[in-house]
Amino acid sequence: MTEFKYNVAIIDDEQHVLDLVKMLISDMEGFKLKLATTDPEKFILGMNSGVIDIGILDVRMPKYSGSELAAIVMATKCPIIFISGTEVKAKEIIPTEPVDFLEKPIMPDRLEIALRKAVKRITGITGSRHNISPLPSDEVIYLSHSGKLVKIRIQDIQSIHAGQDFNDLYTEKSKYSITGSLANLEDRLKNYDIIRVHNSYLVNTSNVITIKPNLLTLKNGQEIPISRKYKTLFLKTLKPKIL
Repeated sequence: MTEFKYNVAIIDDEQHVLDLVKMLISDMEGFKLKLATTDPEKFILGMNSGVIDIGILDVRMPKYSGSELAAIVMATKCPIIFISGTEVKAKEIIPTEPVDFLEKPIMPDRLEIALRKAVKRITGITGSRHNISPLPSDEVIYLSHSGKLVKIRIQDIQSIHAGQDFNDLYTEKSKYSITGSLANLEDRLKNYDIIRVHNSYLVNTSNVITIKPNLLTLKNGQEIPISRKYKTLFLKTLKPKIL
């Protein structure tokens, strides 16, 4: 039987720290370093992919601080561990509810203790790594696009189309390419009337303006196919809005 491992992601602007953590985690049972990067956008995409369980963030970095990144990825409900080689004020990190804080240089025993704390939080909140929590009530998501983070209101989402390499997310005026499976996006957005209507499409039911037997028209003019498989659920979701 394959041993279950919790997937860990780390971001730090010092490569030697990434190398050290990679080496330390490779010697620990029950954990796998899935992502080690100095790039904030890659870290955010990784955390939002649905496969990361625990995030380790350096507090002091040039482009984004660890606390800023933690706030962005809080929607994933992944436990956060902060690390730093300088003095850090509690008010910088407390709002993001980290499970632990480690001083550099990172000691193997302290890292393992912090990771075990993270596991306790995971099992206490969800009972399963696959139980993905919905996005928070502020109803926005952050996308990495053209080297910067773009904030999008969920109500502005029209549809999401599964492509070969990326998913295309459409708002009324723009299109963004995002990573991650369509199933994961469906699970995270299901509390916001964004549902599957076809194997390749999610739509925001709030932005549907006309319904034909096999076709939906959205506010942005998109025409989306609706398959028989998903039609019953779609109409059931829409029923409370029909006069």
